[in-house]
Amino acid sequence: MVVAAGLATAAILGSGGVGGAGAAGGAGGSPVTMRTVNARKADAKRAARMRNADQAWRRIGMRRLKQTTNKRNRDCVRATWGEVRQSLIRNPCTSLDRTLFPIADRRGNTALVSVAWVRFRTSDHRRRFQEVIDVYGTGDIKPLAASLLGMTGIRFTGRYYHSIPKGARLTVAEAEAATGTFDPKVLDAFAEIAAELPSPPSRRRR
Repeated sequence: MVVAAGLATAAILGSGGVGGAGAAGGAGGSPVTMRTVNARKADAKRAARMRNADQAWRRIGMRRLKQTTNKRNRDCVRATWGEVRQSLIRNPCTSLDRTLFPIADRRGNTALVSVAWVRFRTSDHRRRFQEVIDVYGTGDIKPLAASLLGMTGIRFTGRYYHSIPKGARLTVAEAEAATGTFDPKVLDAFAEIAAELPSPPSRRRR
């Protein structure tokens, strides 16, 4: 799985501190292991594709802590940086939806999951954009600020990333530990499952 979207210098959510697989403040190592995830990941992905995110996380021993924070942008360029931004200037998108939510295991270890859905005029534009964003160090779509969820000091490193193309749309998901510790492969799995979530319904213009 390609590593992400160019968060080489890490897009900071909030201020101060560093999130990651070894972030302090949780309740010890997570009981959610790759053995657990591998046994149930297919079911979790299926639930995610059916728009049942809560069930998807329960399948692997996680739960969503707070209501999802969402935002829609028509100006995709402002929500990006680096080579990813330059790619959008060359291959304009038609809309960008972003969401951010925390999930936790039964011991209180928490992770933040960021998902972005980028739509383009053509699948060729999407493909050109994906060729850039899927390469580590090229920039990124800026995740929503964790302060919107009452959390600060969390930073996305770009190590735990997954993207899924569908026609002219690209779904980009990233995960990061907020408190406690998770196996890096588990964080990868969080992003892989989140990338299956369908985009929010389109809003008709008045």
